Amino acid sequence: MSARPRLALRGVVPRESPTLFVMLVAFAAYLFTLAPTVYGLDSAEFSLVVHNLGVPHSTGYPLYVLLGKLFMQLPVGDMAYRLNLMSAVFAAATVGITYNIAFLATRRVLPSIVATGMFAFSYYFWSSAVIAEVYTPHAALLATTVYVLLLWFRGGSNQLLYVAALLWGLSFGNHMSTVLTAPVFVYVAVHLLRSGRGGLKELLIMGLAMIPGLLTYVYIPWRFIVGAEPYLLGHYDGQGEFIRIDTTTLSGIWWLVSAKQFDSILFAHTGTDVFYEVGRILWWILSNYLGIGFVLGILGWVRNYSVDRTRWIVLTLIFAINLLFFATYGATDKHTMIPHVHLIWAVWIAEGLLVLFVSFKRYFSSWRLGTGSAVQGRIVRNAPMVLLLLPLVSLTVNYSYADVSSYTWVRDQYEDVLNNVEQGSLILAWWNQAAPMAYLQSVEGIRTDVKVVDRFFLNVETERELVDLSLPNRPIYVFGHLPPSTIPFESQFFVETDVLSHRIYPSGGSPPD
Repeated sequence: MSARPRLALRGVVPRESPTLFVMLVAFAAYLFTLAPTVYGLDSAEFSLVVHNLGVPHSTGYPLYVLLGKLFMQLPVGDMAYRLNLMSAVFAAATVGITYNIAFLATRRVLPSIVATGMFAFSYYFWSSAVIAEVYTPHAALLATTVYVLLLWFRGGSNQLLYVAALLWGLSFGNHMSTVLTAPVFVYVAVHLLRSGRGGLKELLIMGLAMIPGLLTYVYIPWRFIVGAEPYLLGHYDGQGEFIRIDTTTLSGIWWLVSAKQFDSILFAHTGTDVFYEVGRILWWILSNYLGIGFVLGILGWVRNYSVDRTRWIVLTLIFAINLLFFATYGATDKHTMIPHVHLIWAVWIAEGLLVLFVSFKRYFSSWRLGTGSAVQGRIVRNAPMVLLLLPLVSLTVNYSYADVSSYTWVRDQYEDVLNNVEQGSLILAWWNQAAPMAYLQSVEGIRTDVKVVDRFFLNVETERELVDLSLPNRPIYVFGHLPPSTIPFESQFFVETDVLSHRIYPSGGSPPD
């Protein structure tokens, strides 16, 4: 089998200076607006899990946990702040790789910087860069994988394929939704075989290169065996004990990686609802790029198709498959889960800007100005610089929305809740409230006498059983709707956080002070 000659990558790989520039500017913005302590929702859960080397909710995110533990060794801020900082670091890395992909597509610094700046300071990406979450590492790994693959398509050696496969495997270790990019690797394999650049040997090496990333999932059965806390794969029984899924078994591993824990929201939208959800996601893209970026992205997508069909296939596959999957997904916070979709749109924005630059140059150069060709040349060369205002506008508009540098409400609110419940209380709360309280208890040792149960892990029957068992014997505080019980009870308002909460007690008994 004859190998295809390698093509020179000179002029395709950008100089380091612009890449470092956009990374450092983005990192400075993220650092300046970083959450100073524990945040809500999954962020609080991850901060707790990483500190204890536990296991988060499905699909486990083992690479994220292990990387996060390294960041928690940094002597700065509290434990949650250090994990927030990891998000900022990976977000800045994503920005740098996005610039490289944009430069690969345009071979022009200015449109690449403008598009990358719009992405870096877009609300949906910036807001994920300042709290502990899995999405900026996910974006960084996928962006780097795509960049390496695009270099290979441009004629780079097959070693780039092995690097891409290694990165892809690591991406699985961070987030299982990486599987949505599998069609890209199918396309790569077909292209490899049909072009004569490799065969089964190269595909085997790629498969082997993926193994280190996939092996990170060994972490989860190991933590099951040693009894790590928390281990959030399973459910509560009626006595308030957490029944763990045994991830040392094949059925347990499948339960984990197939996200059975979230069956109720996987493919929750069907039929015509999917079209509505697609529209919502496209609206997020439109608003994320101030409207004008949406139009530029469409221009860039058309240009991409006309000048580089392989890159168009790779980027469109990733964009379209993620768009369709998340359109069916029922999570209320899914707008935070698609930074890679916004990243791809930013690359198309860069190409759209290039279309504008070329059109402007041709149109303006055709004018005949009495002031001379020198002035006309300066105008043609320098007028596009005004587009640097676009990332500055994004920065200005989104700064106040993304800035959580003084946001301590979650910590203050739930520390106050814990300090004001009675000794030995049972708190029934949802994910939003339970995770910050569990973090404060386990990491900082606040009110460890209180039992906090996340209602997400209870069904109606087990919640009724738990309330019936506890109501005569201990104080119960409930966040959200009142629970079922066969024992008549009364309720008294306790506090309002993001939901109302009540202290419940048996009917006929004395209300709490």
